[in-house]
Amino acid sequence: MKKYTYLLLGLTIISAFYAVFPQVFLRYTAGKFFCRSDSQFHDDTSQIATPAGNIINPSGTVKYYRDNFDAYSQDSKTIDQFEDLSNLKLTSPLSELKLSNSSISGQNSLLLKLISNNLTPDQVIIKKELERPIDLSRWNYSGILSMWLNLQDRKGISGINLKIGDKDNNYREFSKISNLLTDIPNNYDTDDIYPDIELPNINEPPSIWTDFWLNNGWNYLFWQSDPTHYHDQGSLDTKNISWYEISLTPNKEISDQGILFDDFRISDGIQKEHNSLGDNWYPPDNDPQNGIFDLDSLGNGDFIAKLLNVRHTQYPTNGDHGRMVLKYGTPINFAMRARFKLTNFPKNKTERVNTWFRVAYDFDSSYDPGHDWFGTFISFEWNKFGLTMVIPIEKDNVQEWEPKRDNTIGSSVNFTPREDVLYEVHLTARGQKATASIYEVGNNCLLFKGQTDYEFQRPRHGEDSRYPFCLEVTGNVKAYIYDFEIKEL
Repeated sequence: MKKYTYLLLGLTIISAFYAVFPQVFLRYTAGKFFCRSDSQFHDDTSQIATPAGNIINPSGTVKYYRDNFDAYSQDSKTIDQFEDLSNLKLTSPLSELKLSNSSISGQNSLLLKLISNNLTPDQVIIKKELERPIDLSRWNYSGILSMWLNLQDRKGISGINLKIGDKDNNYREFSKISNLLTDIPNNYDTDDIYPDIELPNINEPPSIWTDFWLNNGWNYLFWQSDPTHYHDQGSLDTKNISWYEISLTPNKEISDQGILFDDFRISDGIQKEHNSLGDNWYPPDNDPQNGIFDLDSLGNGDFIAKLLNVRHTQYPTNGDHGRMVLKYGTPINFAMRARFKLTNFPKNKTERVNTWFRVAYDFDSSYDPGHDWFGTFISFEWNKFGLTMVIPIEKDNVQEWEPKRDNTIGSSVNFTPREDVLYEVHLTARGQKATASIYEVGNNCLLFKGQTDYEFQRPRHGEDSRYPFCLEVTGNVKAYIYDFEIKEL
């Protein structure tokens, strides 16, 4: 009996010690847990003092930078995530509205079931009365409204219209998004019939969505909210928008199909200088389709950045990626950490080809984005976490890696990411040497999952060309970025 009494007493003492000193207990018992009260990096850099605010060197490189994305709450607003069917009306009675769990954001999307033999060329109109008026006056003369649309058969839809209105039925109608009903191939950056849409910047050339079109699958739609791209009927009270209306124009090729609508929102823009993350993050190469990112609320005043991929079905590049680039340059020596969740994992091996999450540094954001960078990666195809460098041999077409793709031993470790799990990646670089670690996060403790290091042979970019950091997803994977921090060493 005494034996069990002593055992119980011992467990009580250990529990009490853990309650008071969890960091000490976890570090010296398991060796793989790290508990911290605030953002820090691994032991070899944590002694470096953290400034009270962000500091950028006169050269434009980061001295210290931290972003938890809370500062951008006014730069965008969600209008509807289509989580229920309340207050929705449909003009075509022989079609129907349902909810679908295939979504870009949230749990559901809106499913419009079209029955082709019951449709005429007239518009199919979906109207939503909002539960309470919303203030959109910030975007009276600039910004964009955006939405995701999933088509099963693009040939049956000629265009999409959008209206927003107030309680007195004054409304604003935006320029129609037309679907070019042609089978002419849409080849990137060629002089063809597909439009190049300009989005204004202040100190930069216009951002260009090259060769915009609608295709089967998910499409990113956007309507520009400046006076040249809309007209008002009556005196619209933009401080009290109480309804919106989405109109589809079918044509003679319409087929029985389900059309999905999701994540209707408004923001400052999707270009380099005007977007939902202020002007601190931007899509590379001034092309908004290279990086679509939104701001989602976690409640209690906390926000996360959501990084999405515009698929090559809608944007015909040689890649398949979504990227958000920090506007400041990479220090030669630095410690960086990023906290994130990944969702929408590919279901089988064949769908995981060329599917990655990457944190890159010295990222060339203009000449050849994606083909010139150093950094760490998670590969869904190979279930690896590691370090690599990519160099362009022939712009946009031929690239090389270090280490070679068939010789990654020593620069990567086995790692199988889990969906909807909070991770934190640490990356330290001193000159040519880099070390990357990955952890699971829980109760502000880090559970070590893997580490790798590598000394790059190819020189990094020189002092006269300090390229920025970049976060990237490819394939269908969506990334939610909770926190991003860099210290110059």
